[in-house]
Amino acid sequence: ALDLAVHEQQQGAVRALLAVGASVNVVNRQDLTSFLVAAFKPSSEILREVLRAGGDVHSRDKAGLTALVLAAQVGH
Repeated sequence: ALDLAVHEQQQGAVRALLAVGASVNVVNRQDLTSFLVAAFKPSSEILREVLRAGGDVHSRDKAGLTALVLAAQVGH
């Protein structure tokens, strides 16, 4: 649910899910964590929230790119 809220850029839903303990490092069907999804989305605030909630900065996508590289590609 958290990865979908991040993907859809639903900040209120992201906050609510994090408040009840949703894990930011669960891998979804695309082998991405919510933190990786947030890294290549436009909302810097959602990215910061997911990072503060424990997003693994060392996680990588299927191509081996880290969240830092993905975030830089979209201008975070």
